[in-house]
Amino acid sequence: MRLKRAPVYLRRLIRALYIPAAVNCPLLIWLAFQLLRPDSGIFFRTMITAAVLLGVWAAWIYLNIVPWPREEFASRRLTIMEGGRHLCQLALYGMAVQALGMWFGYPVLKALLERAGENAPLGSHPGLFLWGNCIYAVILLFLLMWNGILRMFFTSRRLRLGMRALMLLAMWVPGVNLLVLCYAMRKVHAEYDFECYKESVRLVRRESELCRTRYPLVMVHGVGFRDLRYFNYWGRIPRELTRYGATVYYGNQEAFATVEQNAGDILKVVQRVAKETGCGKVNMIAHSKGGLDSRYAISRLGAAPWVASLTTVCTPHRGCRFV
Repeated sequence: MRLKRAPVYLRRLIRALYIPAAVNCPLLIWLAFQLLRPDSGIFFRTMITAAVLLGVWAAWIYLNIVPWPREEFASRRLTIMEGGRHLCQLALYGMAVQALGMWFGYPVLKALLERAGENAPLGSHPGLFLWGNCIYAVILLFLLMWNGILRMFFTSRRLRLGMRALMLLAMWVPGVNLLVLCYAMRKVHAEYDFECYKESVRLVRRESELCRTRYPLVMVHGVGFRDLRYFNYWGRIPRELTRYGATVYYGNQEAFATVEQNAGDILKVVQRVAKETGCGKVNMIAHSKGGLDSRYAISRLGAAPWVASLTTVCTPHRGCRFV
């Protein structure tokens, strides 16, 4: 287990060191000029500095594009979403480190710049140079944070409309925006863990064919709907049942027809499915008025020999004024 976790902690350590360095590129350039020998030549010093700068920027672009590796049970949406949370974490960490650096480190750096003299062209204006570096760092950190916020905002399913509106409104209120962001990050991480766990459970259920039944399923909708191809009355239920081994068919009765007429349509479907699959019978699942249609087909139209079971959901068995 430790061998699997080591790369994660190593990656976190590298990014913990990289973020403060990346957002302080002007200081890195100055340090590169100071550490290289003056007699090495201006061309050599410039090339080394440019190589350091290009390396830092290449890593920065890669971090903004691929902030989080795709794990085994994570979809592309989840990877983008969790990457957004990770970018927000890095941005908050970078802001905290930058604030501490400004408070404790900038006086020391200002003194070093003043002593640099002729070796550093900006040594005569240390305060201006440090403020420019600070503005550069703040811009990069805010870009990093907004990249993460937009990833979470457009990919998370647990962030409801009210929460998204609160994120937009609270971003202009100092302190409140931090609390709202931390709450959104916690919701996103919980969604990521849950979805990955659900996908791992799906894999086990798919292999075991948990929902496979002896007879095929015939699902009968309620009043006012039809069994459409691109809008499923039953939502994701048929898809999940099929994924875990079930065979699903639909009643295909009319939306507002009488019980007698719909029962006749259901009888034809039941007979066709029983003959087509070779099972001889079906298991029926009916919702609302579909339960009345199915009961009529079984008790009055002779569908009983082809029906192994009937399960009704929210069916008005005692009648209602509407039907």
